[in-house]
Amino acid sequence: MKQKIMCLLLFLVLAGIYIWTNEKVSFYILMTMTAAAAFAVVSNMFAAKGLGVEIVTESDDGKTANGKIEICFRNRSIFPVFRCDVVLKVMNLLTDSEAVIDRSYMIGSFGNRKDEILLKTGFCGRVETDIVKAECVDWLSLTRRECRAVSRGHYYIYPQQMDIDTEDIVKLNAHSSRMETYLNRKGNDPTEILDIRDYQRGDSVKMIHWKLSAKWKKKMVRELDMPSNQDTLLVFGLFGDRNGENVNRLAEYVLALSHSLLREDIHHDALLLDKEGRLIRVCCIDGEESYGSFEKRLLNGGISVSGEDVNSYVMQHESMWRYSSMIYVGDERPEDLSDAESLIFMEINGAGLF
Repeated sequence: MKQKIMCLLLFLVLAGIYIWTNEKVSFYILMTMTAAAAFAVVSNMFAAKGLGVEIVTESDDGKTANGKIEICFRNRSIFPVFRCDVVLKVMNLLTDSEAVIDRSYMIGSFGNRKDEILLKTGFCGRVETDIVKAECVDWLSLTRRECRAVSRGHYYIYPQQMDIDTEDIVKLNAHSSRMETYLNRKGNDPTEILDIRDYQRGDSVKMIHWKLSAKWKKKMVRELDMPSNQDTLLVFGLFGDRNGENVNRLAEYVLALSHSLLREDIHHDALLLDKEGRLIRVCCIDGEESYGSFEKRLLNGGISVSGEDVNSYVMQHESMWRYSSMIYVGDERPEDLSDAESLIFMEINGAGLF
């Protein structure tokens, strides 16, 4: 905006000088400036049409560690790009944290250019890049033109390895062995419909309720009872501050605990809720493959880590009565579930855990 105002003021000054003096020199200067401004605007328009920007986000070493952003420019126009402003937003989908990167580049006519930006984060989760802006600016900064830009790729930051005290696991085994069977209890039928909700990406087509979908003119799916495939249910939530650091700590401990249970041959289910507290899925973890699937789904984010949401869902669907034992991982013991004999609470802020 400042450049536009300066150019306009300069044009008015030159026009005033020409009118006042009526000299050829002032006229030539005025016409030269006008032609230069017109050329800058037109050339920038064609340069923007011919410029393509590709942003690739990936791991910097081919593994799941820190990452990098590779920005590739390809100019198919005869006009050079005086300045291309690129603004990127790097997002961690698990912790909902983000960072903004602002860069400017010059690309010659029919030229190619590459740049790498290294990324480093202390939070686990899936990292993606979104293009906020990719614009070509002429040499007088009079016009800005959007250019073609695509973003692809992502990478995962996996949690740090952590050892969980096996004493709690041994206690869980003993606790589960004392509990009577639960599979035949009333209301524990895996085919029982508990709720009808809006269709979400990833839902099975078989779960669509076609009659209600036609009536309400939008896709509705059946939410079935939680499958009681295991004796143990793993849930997690935070009642305090749900900032990136606390969510990262919770995810690290949940995944470490799940893997420790698996090593002790304690197969278990893990409950995942969406941001509105509705069921996404119940992950049955009975091997390395299913654990890897649960780990990826957790790191992909889009889940609720609210202790209130977990409590509400567990109480509403009587999850405590469908499993022999329920492990609750969080920052404080849930009051609504504190009287449940089957509950084992594990605090992430406990001594020796972090």
